[in-house]
Amino acid sequence: MTVIKEINKFHDEMTKWRRDIHQHPELGYEERRTSDFVAAKLKEFGIEVHQGLAKTGVVGTISNGNGPSIGLRADIDALPLEEKNTFKHAST
Repeated sequence: MTVIKEINKFHDEMTKWRRDIHQHPELGYEERRTSDFVAAKLKEFGIEVHQGLAKTGVVGTISNGNGPSIGLRADIDALPLEEKNTFKHAST
């Protein structure tokens, strides 16, 4: 099975995750709910998790011995603005 087909199995669930995070915006260094959610999901996937970096940072570590490594990063903080849309998952 291709990676894309495997990922597509999770599409609906991941869409729910994204909408839930979007509905509960948190400003920088206040992203406790979001970082706890991300850490819990990483742990569910069997990934080693470290929390509390820069207050609300989360690091997931996947190891396979020595050798080349890659790093991925993402911002999880929201911007202080009022959404002007009618999506069910609009920020509150």
